[in-house]
Amino acid sequence: MQNSPPQSSKSKILQSLAHEARNQLSIIIGCADMLLNDRQNMTDEMINSLVKEIQHASGHLQQATQEMS
Repeated sequence: MQNSPPQSSKSKILQSLAHEARNQLSIIIGCADMLLNDRQNMTDEMINSLVKEIQHASGHLQQATQEMS
């Protein structure tokens, strides 16, 4: 059985960034879906919480992409 070659550092970094991006995008999409589909059943506090979560996740995503450049 052959061992696969070790991943390069660049490949590991890109893999990590892709994972981070997927996580943050999932949060943003999930919160946006909740706001679109369930807004009439939410309190202002719940809506504000989701908006803050979107802001936090998008800021985290922006920071990760800035670190790539």
